[in-house]
Amino acid sequence: RKGLSYKGSGLDDGSSIRALPMVNLANFTTTGALKSGGLKHYTGDFQRRHQLGSWDLVVANTDLTQARELLGRGLLVPPKLEGGLHTHHTSKVKFFAREELKLVLWAQLQGDGFRERAKGFATGTTVTALPDEAILDFEIRVPDHLDTILASARALIQHSWLLEGESTRLAHMRDTLLPELISGRIRLPLKLSA
Repeated sequence: RKGLSYKGSGLDDGSSIRALPMVNLANFTTTGALKSGGLKHYTGDFQRRHQLGSWDLVVANTDLTQARELLGRGLLVPPKLEGGLHTHHTSKVKFFAREELKLVLWAQLQGDGFRERAKGFATGTTVTALPDEAILDFEIRVPDHLDTILASARALIQHSWLLEGESTRLAHMRDTLLPELISGRIRLPLKLSA
């Protein structure tokens, strides 16, 4: 399901109390990780189907580069973006019978097999698009011992989200304190040891 076709007048710098984070092409990487720095914020109208839930799989259905490196790439929505939105340049993939398979698909979207498939299905020259059937007809390989593998994968992904949050907090603290230290407005006691 494609995301929100948004209006530029609804974009916000994130300071409005009504602003919702909005996943867009700038959030995709070639590794399947979310690039948080690319988030947009939106205050305009939307429908419930454009909202994201934790662990949703979102795929880039458009690419603005000739290399097509982001076309068909997926990312998993971290809990901090629950209730956020996604743009029409992305699609949310939903498994109706076996929801746990979205992690398997997410992993395989990064592999060489799907990368070649995405490039082969791509339409357009300047702006490329990925037709739905490139993903809907893609046969995923379900590994043996799926429950064990998924439990390990979920734990690793959650840990990476935790580390990203900690890194963001530390960077904010650094950016707050460093100018104060450099200017001399804050002084640290020096302890000299013999």
